[in-house]
Amino acid sequence: MFAYALIGLVSSAAPAPAPAASDAGVSDADALRACLKTKAKTIEAACVVKGAVVDTGPAEATRIDAAKAFMTEQASAWNKGDLEGFTASYADDATFITPTGLTKGREQVLARYKKRYPDKAAMGTLSFEFLDARAAPGSVTVMAKWTLSYPNKPSASGNTLVVLHPRGASWLVVQDASM
Repeated sequence: MFAYALIGLVSSAAPAPAPAASDAGVSDADALRACLKTKAKTIEAACVVKGAVVDTGPAEATRIDAAKAFMTEQASAWNKGDLEGFTASYADDATFITPTGLTKGREQVLARYKKRYPDKAAMGTLSFEFLDARAAPGSVTVMAKWTLSYPNKPSASGNTLVVLHPRGASWLVVQDASM
């Protein structure tokens, strides 16, 4: 038998039904779906399924908006010439892939950026045009067009797909594919 509970609901949400005796053979995924289906107006929730906690986080749109705001903050750090600040949100074991290869680890990503962009003039001004974003339990994936603008030469642009995990009130970059 499994037990589940939903925490942090809007007051108009229906109360959680009691687990039924027939729930013994229900998979974790089916139990989670059943738990969430009863909570149409969930703002923030955690489901406890067979003793494991699955964080469903804030509502999907709120998480996506927060992830986009985070990436905009990242662009601000870049635009100040702050590569350390820009990469501070990368996981220690982050992976970063570009057409030139795969870089593993935050320190290696920082070293790559320092080599490729040795000064503020080389960095240009970074901006994002958000193309798509998807939220899943424990992560948000953001797809964007990036542009580096320069005062005296043509802009450079490409696409990026970034996988973010929540870290306190902010985000942690775990994967970055920039082409």
